[in-house]
Amino acid sequence: LRLRGGWTNTLTTTSDVGAPSASTLPQDGNRVGLLRTPQRIRRLNQWLRFGRSSHRARTEDVKDAQPQQSAAALNSVCQTIVVDATVEECFSSATSFEAYPAWASGIQGLVVLERGQSGIGQLVEWEMGMFGITTTNTMRYTFEVPGAHRGRASMKWRVTEGGVKELVGQYEFVSLGPSKTKVIYNLFVDPGFPLPEMIKKATNRAIAKSALQELKRYTEHVRSQRVCEEEAAALGIQEAAVETSREDDRGSEDQLFDLRYLVALCT
Repeated sequence: LRLRGGWTNTLTTTSDVGAPSASTLPQDGNRVGLLRTPQRIRRLNQWLRFGRSSHRARTEDVKDAQPQQSAAALNSVCQTIVVDATVEECFSSATSFEAYPAWASGIQGLVVLERGQSGIGQLVEWEMGMFGITTTNTMRYTFEVPGAHRGRASMKWRVTEGGVKELVGQYEFVSLGPSKTKVIYNLFVDPGFPLPEMIKKATNRAIAKSALQELKRYTEHVRSQRVCEEEAAALGIQEAAVETSREDDRGSEDQLFDLRYLVALCT
């Protein structure tokens, strides 16, 4: 705060400062140093030190928070894809673990260790290979089956033991129509060893993209096969019905011929 003839501290009350007497004012027009006493100088220094320390603490908190946020962003990924199949068909493909080696790249083998009441695996040991490295990880799965929430289903997993420090993932299936489903894939991976940021980002994106594309390709293939089989079965039933009808017609004609022959003999 600027007073006429000098400066004073805004934290100091008016009674502490006091008004200067005429005898203390210099006659040469220089400013009066109202805070030049040792007590007020110490008070001002304490106030300045407190301000610097609090600002430094806030700055350090922000610096500490930034690496955590960036680490989470580097280790996580979220991608989506639309599959031409129902929610039930997508869920079935994702939970049919025994079929994974046939369509999921990087899966070299697996063992279902535990199953739920519905028969779906809840604890699975995976043997995975990527970039020339093979690891064995055990995953614990939880599910939201189709029908519990109309038009939705989900599948979550987390690593319980293996060569990865932390791995948490989720498939979410959302119906977009009678035979169209949006699949949302979330994945968080902490390999447990340092990797360059660029490699982490590229690896996570590649894993998510490959998982979604392969799930889409396999689910649509299974659906196409099932539709063809159903059409073939329906066509077979129709052909069988037509053949049966023809045989019935031929039998009726034969009976009619026999009847006419008997009538001719009797007349």
